[in-house]
Amino acid sequence: MLIDIHTHAFPDRVAGPAFEKLSQAAGIPTHLPGTLGALSDSSRAAGFGLSVVQPVATNPLKVSRLNAFAADINRRSAETGLLSFAALHPLSPTLAEDIREIAALGFRGVKLHPVYQDTPVDEPAFLKALEGCYTAGLAVLVHGGYDIGLPGKDTACVARIRRMLRALPPQRLVLAHMGGWGEWDQMDYLGLPGLYLDTAFCLRTGCETFLTPEDMRSLIRRHGPERVLFGTDSPWNPQAEELQRIRSLGLTAEEERLILGENALRLLGLDQA
Repeated sequence: MLIDIHTHAFPDRVAGPAFEKLSQAAGIPTHLPGTLGALSDSSRAAGFGLSVVQPVATNPLKVSRLNAFAADINRRSAETGLLSFAALHPLSPTLAEDIREIAALGFRGVKLHPVYQDTPVDEPAFLKALEGCYTAGLAVLVHGGYDIGLPGKDTACVARIRRMLRALPPQRLVLAHMGGWGEWDQMDYLGLPGLYLDTAFCLRTGCETFLTPEDMRSLIRRHGPERVLFGTDSPWNPQAEELQRIRSLGLTAEEERLILGENALRLLGLDQA
């Protein structure tokens, strides 16, 4: 099964204005309108068995509402081919309760975005949230590196990620954007047990701010293809085109099989489903 571990979608009523605002901030157009229906259609057209939605709670008050939306996605997963992680905010005054509820609702993972949540990954609040998720047996996908939409914010920079990993060894932790967007040459934590990387929004040919195919292939093999997950960051990347970029890297058939689905099945606990 092909799996896209890193996508985004909003409720229909807010998707247009929300993604337009994000697009203007980043200077990057979207390739889909950002609705669940558009993502489901795109995912199936590209041949994916599952696309995983990663919701971001930009403040603690949004956690409950976002998770109601995410839980509804999961109830309809067989129909749509979509699955959602839960939203969590490290600064929530009810953090422990939020995590217990997320686990009780059957979510398989949590998304944390230190840049949009303005919470550095190496500070106590973030580490507490991460540890709580680990204890609850949840996978965690964390934005890694800088963010084009909020340039200059170092809350998830490689130096901070390094300190985070030293303070709290990873357990089913996914660092998005191959572990540190824009700082790939500074990463010294490749190969750590329990640490996954996703490929979302990293790979371009002839664009110096992105990874080249050669760089991407090197990072995959240095980290270990058994802990790399395919992701697109849709709607920022067309799913079919991003799939072709990975298939054009010259990886072995075994490496592709792991990255494009098998690793995600294992991480999500779906390998026997």
